[in-house]
Amino acid sequence: MASTTHPAIPTDHPTTAETGEVVAEIDAAIERRTEYAMSPEPNLIAAMLRLTQHEATDILTLVRAEDFQNYDCRAIYVLIRVLVQQRHRDPTPQAVTALAISLDTKLTAEFHLTAHRITMRVAEIYTLGNPLTPWASAEHVVEDSYRRRFITTGTRMAQMGEAHAPIRDLERTTGTALRQWRKERTRLAAITERATHPRP
Repeated sequence: MASTTHPAIPTDHPTTAETGEVVAEIDAAIERRTEYAMSPEPNLIAAMLRLTQHEATDILTLVRAEDFQNYDCRAIYVLIRVLVQQRHRDPTPQAVTALAISLDTKLTAEFHLTAHRITMRVAEIYTLGNPLTPWASAEHVVEDSYRRRFITTGTRMAQMGEAHAPIRDLERTTGTALRQWRKERTRLAAITERATHPRP
């Protein structure tokens, strides 16, 4: 009777532990993607990519590049500012990516980003698919920035206190911080007014 030859069983199948690690990495990537998609910074950029030059100008007047914590979003916002304020163009995705390509060397030098990365990020943001709420997103971006300023300044003052800095330096730092906070609060209030009372 002829013997039956069975195919060799591959020995490079992933183990249960390896499969579990892959699944965990996928879950983590999905979670990061979801958090990013729902955060205000990319949503503000997504909305601005659909605004006219005139509409974008209003937001650019009140929102600063340093309000963005995400580095990619900050770089894209700077490109939008250049398009709108210097080149008098609508900040479409095509215009933003074309500008990024023309400024590739400068992007690398100043932001350590490539035009390719900006192009991929613009495409990702443009297709997020969330409702477009430019002023509401701007309000969240600036409010988050405002809160971070409190944390940064508060930490600095605490460090000065622990280091027994001169009282006059503590008072000067506190006074400067209060003046800056008042200005930022006024700016945030103006954005909140636009978010809650849209203009026709």
